[in-house]
Amino acid sequence: MTSAGVERRDLTGRRIFLDSSPAFRARRATDGLLLAWSLLGTGLLVLLERAQPAAEQALTGVFAALPGWFASGWQLLADVPAVWALLLIVVALLQSRAAVVWSALVAIVCAVLLSLVAAWLVTGNWPAVEHLFGLSGQQPAFPGVRLGISIAVIVAMSADIAVPLRRIALWMIGLGAVGTLVAALASPFGTVAALLVGCAAAACSRLAFGTAAGLPSTTEIAAALSAFGVTVDGLTPVARQPTGVFALEGLDAEGGSLLVRVYGRDAYDNQLLARAWRVVFYRETRPSFGGSRAGAVEREALATFIAQDAGVPTWPVVAVGRSRDDDGVLVLRPSPGDQPLEEAAADLGDAVLAAGWQTLHLLHGANCVHGAIDPTTILVGDGTLKLIDWTSAALTPTDDQRLADRAALIAALACTVGAERAVASAAAALGPAESIRTLPYLQTAAFDAELRSALKLHEIEVDDLRELLARQIGEEPPTLVQLRRVTWGSAIQLALLVLAGAALIGWVTNLDLSTLVNEWRDASWGWIAAGFVLSQVPRFTQALTTLGSVPAVLPYLPVYMMQLATGFMNLALPSAVARMAVDIRFFQRLGIPPAAAVTASVIDSFVGNVIQIIMLLTLVLFSQTASLDLDANLQTSGPDGRLIGALLLVFAVGIAAVFLLGRIRRPLLERVRVWWPQIREGIRGLRGSGKLVRLFGGSITTELLFALALVACTRAFGAHLPYAELLLINLSVSLFASLIPVPGGIGVTEGALMVGLTSAGMGQEAAFASVITYRLSTFYLPPTWGWFALQWLRRHSYL
Repeated sequence: MTSAGVERRDLTGRRIFLDSSPAFRARRATDGLLLAWSLLGTGLLVLLERAQPAAEQALTGVFAALPGWFASGWQLLADVPAVWALLLIVVALLQSRAAVVWSALVAIVCAVLLSLVAAWLVTGNWPAVEHLFGLSGQQPAFPGVRLGISIAVIVAMSADIAVPLRRIALWMIGLGAVGTLVAALASPFGTVAALLVGCAAAACSRLAFGTAAGLPSTTEIAAALSAFGVTVDGLTPVARQPTGVFALEGLDAEGGSLLVRVYGRDAYDNQLLARAWRVVFYRETRPSFGGSRAGAVEREALATFIAQDAGVPTWPVVAVGRSRDDDGVLVLRPSPGDQPLEEAAADLGDAVLAAGWQTLHLLHGANCVHGAIDPTTILVGDGTLKLIDWTSAALTPTDDQRLADRAALIAALACTVGAERAVASAAAALGPAESIRTLPYLQTAAFDAELRSALKLHEIEVDDLRELLARQIGEEPPTLVQLRRVTWGSAIQLALLVLAGAALIGWVTNLDLSTLVNEWRDASWGWIAAGFVLSQVPRFTQALTTLGSVPAVLPYLPVYMMQLATGFMNLALPSAVARMAVDIRFFQRLGIPPAAAVTASVIDSFVGNVIQIIMLLTLVLFSQTASLDLDANLQTSGPDGRLIGALLLVFAVGIAAVFLLGRIRRPLLERVRVWWPQIREGIRGLRGSGKLVRLFGGSITTELLFALALVACTRAFGAHLPYAELLLINLSVSLFASLIPVPGGIGVTEGALMVGLTSAGMGQEAAFASVITYRLSTFYLPPTWGWFALQWLRRHSYL
């Protein structure tokens, strides 16, 4: 058994495998993510392979038409990954790397099982063993089994081999994929599926056995430190490793203690994933991801320097830089007398607690927050509290982040000195006014995982801390600030809505995913692309509508970005509510008073509905083509009748809930009573300034553009319906869906559009595909870039 960090080398002295100590084999969250995405991608490819789209057939024909004089060369390239995988296994056996060998063998088994299942899903039959491995001269076109097994071995072992060999492995996989594709050993989709199957199998193996986690050896770390001019002896990993960083301790030339923090490749990946999780699920305005491992360690060093310069007690930086493999290295000098917070509980007098609050005050005064205050990042030394580990620090922070820092310090102290003393110290240091501002942030969503675990270990309820602080300053516990951006409840609710909508449409129409795939296979992808582009254009005109809803002059780009962000909010809230919430916050950030912000948002939504009604009545009264054709083709029996009945039932239930349930009716009537005078006065204030032209013109153009996108989506599936009919259908459905209290009109909009298209003469299958394509481009996909727009608005302080 080698000691920690000792390398294994071949005869030339080049390193092959990383450290073999079992203590440094860890399961990575990124492998779990790799497994999930690989399985999802394989499932989608199975559906596409079963549909046999024309694009894949054309691509297969192109490769079949290539000259045959290099056929043996392509076969050879296809076998390159297998040769490389076999070579890695042999070297691992010769060097007695049992864990690595077992990882490769488990990856092979998982790849075979996944390939069997994928082949069965495509063909409906289990392939024979000799056919599966190509022993009979043939092998399944989906997936490429030999390629998939080779990739599984290479990826499973990649985390345990040196960086140069990983790069070689990528070339091997690429050459093998090209050879497999051109030699027709697998279909185009089967070749891509082989890659995904290999990655999924490797992820299973790495989750089972763990990996060396891409950590550099102590020899490499010592060499990097020597290049910085720092000599460290006796480097040994610390007992408790922080997430995303490899920490070691050693001695300098004078015998003083040093702490070395290394951002290794895979450790940094874990940290990125943890930060991405917090960005998605919590309200962190300016998350710091860092462009590289070296960039991340430089950022931590900068935060340490800023804190130290502000007088914040912390460990000073000795050196910072990067190794030859681009690992970030940070060297700190711990103070000899420092104690962990929990070990020094007996020495924490009131003066020490007050000094700790002064430390936090100094940090925030330097325009910096720690971001991860918990019992492991607080030390006691020199009669005060010291802050260490600045990996989550934020420069130029928001007010939310400062208040979250305060709440975290209260919770961390409560785990050590008890809730009463922690709260009393906070009230004395902050005063009543600042304590009131801090109260809403005393909640689990404001804390990191380490602090939540500490609170659970000491059986401290965060609600109790909030009530104690409220009583201390003589206030009532306030409403919590919504720090959690996405909750499990909202995610499950959205998923259930989507499933319910799909089940409703499938039940009344007898259509399913296979129907959609078949229709997409024969569709005109040029028209689909046109519909997708046209679906994004209305955001520009919606921005004009918003510009026309307020008397003030607003910049166009932020307003447009706000429209994109609304698409993201629509996933969790009914569209009108989501739009109003974002609009009001946005307007207030631009200096518009709250009352005017509310009025502008209400005007925007109200005018949109009025325009829909006016355009709808105009089409019904003056467009004989649209109204007559719809009447002639409307079916009240069969699937159409069932779908109409289901939609009317949903509508009736919604209307009945409004009129019969006082809890719903009273707030709605109160809003109408308060808003109508504001709307009337607001519209009067817009006269004579050109605002009404933008307000009404933007709304009309938006509806026309959405209908044009629907035209493109129906043309993609062979329908040539008049534009007036599709405009009438889209207006009717939009107005109908706005009256149903379902987030985003999920299920309701799809069903109503199908009724409209089938009544206009489209077949059910084509109408179903058109509706799903239209909704994907207008509702389900825009939240992706809407999330980035929301971050842009937050980053530029517009929200």
